Amino acid sequence: MKSGVISKVILFGLLAVATIAFAADNDIHKARVQFGDSIQVNGKQLKAGTYTVQWNGSGPNVEISIISGGQVVATATATIVDDSAKYDSVQTSTTSDGVRTLKAIRFSGKKYSLEIGGDSAKAADSKKSAGTN
Repeated sequence: MKSGVISKVILFGLLAVATIAFAADNDIHKARVQFGDSIQVNGKQLKAGTYTVQWNGSGPNVEISIISGGQVVATATATIVDDSAKYDSVQTSTTSDGVRTLKAIRFSGKKYSLEIGGDSAKAADSKKSAGTN
């Protein structure tokens, strides 16, 4: 009788570990993104090309990694927002210095997008505005 109880405990433990491992894998999101021109992400200049964007969790605030050739080339904070898009797209803005910066990434067929920068970008914009008045 003891061996039956022990077997059930071991089986339950293995199922719990497998469930946690599966859930952890589901929190990792990856998508490919194409930059048609060079772009700046959180102070890092990236050349035009195809990159992988990866983040963990379901948000709303996440840390994204932009990966090229298996290496993280830039990181940034982002906010996951409800948004659906017909096409993959990248939204940028251009600073007064002429530097294109990444603002958002939208994914075809998904019901969310990534708004890059979140509160830190708004704070930087506020400081910039305060300095120009």
